[in-house]
Amino acid sequence: MKALKLLTYEDLAEVLNLPISTVRTWGSLEPDKLPPRMKLGRNVRFHPDTVENWIKAKNAQGQRLFGDKA
Repeated sequence: MKALKLLTYEDLAEVLNLPISTVRTWGSLEPDKLPPRMKLGRNVRFHPDTVENWIKAKNAQGQRLFGDKA
């Protein structure tokens, strides 16, 4: 069985094309702006399929991924 690579904040920032500082700040202060996460002890990880589904759901609903401004 192939090992699944869970995404770190750094990986998520790359996928979403955002600065790592923004992703870390949102993770701490506004976690609802990010895909659902899992805590592994003190570490935060994101499942790649969950991230992909979150992006698809936002697009299907016609929602912007971030913010209310155009």
